[in-house]
This record gives sequence, C-alpha cells and structure tokens, in this order.
Amino acid sequence: MKLRPHQREAVDAVLRALEAPARGTVPEQGLRTQVIVATGTGQTLVAVRSAEELRAGRVLVLVPSLDLLAQTEAAWREGGRVGPMIGVSSLRGDEAGFPNTRAWRSCSPGCGR
Repeated sequence: MKLRPHQREAVDAVLRALEAPARGTVPEQGLRTQVIVATGTGQTLVAVRSAEELRAGRVLVLVPSLDLLAQTEAAWREGGRVGPMIGVSSLRGDEAGFPNTRAWRSCSPGCGR
C-alpha cells in the first residue's frame, strides 16, 4: 500500500529517531520515539511500515481495547507481518475475545521467552 505524504513523513521521522548513533553506541535508556497523529490518519500503517523498514523483529503495540487489538492484528497481517502475535489483557475467560490471549496464558509459565 502506497503511503500518503503525511504518512511517509511520519515513517521517515521514526527512522531518523531510531537510527543508531554515529558512534555506534546505543544510549543506556535505548532508542525511543512516539508517533502522535490524529485518529483515522493511518497510525497503524505508519507503524507497520516503520517496523518493516527498520527490519524490527519484535514490536510492542499498546492499545486501549480488545476491539482495537483485533483491528491492529488484522492490519499488521494485511501489511505483511507474519509470525506469532500475542495479546495480553486483564480480562478472563470468555471475556477475552482475542484468540492469542488464551495461548499466552498457556504458554507463559514454560515458554522460555
């Protein structure tokens, strides 16, 4: 999917912010950034493309609801992200509608990761 100009600008800013320093040493607190954009402007696409261009292995995405978690998973899959995705929620049992929530609970004690 082709990025719109404001999305390309956001991805480029993420890449600049997370670029390893010239001296090659990552600061003790790590490299961090935030992308703050209005609702409906393509935050998920910016995140997917940023992770892709950074060749990020693991990505932490925080969302405030299970509905957004499911939407985010679908968008990341549509964007080409493969591999396991884990949803963590404070809900229990049937309240947790995200399928990976159960897998996380069953995996966490001896998962090794």
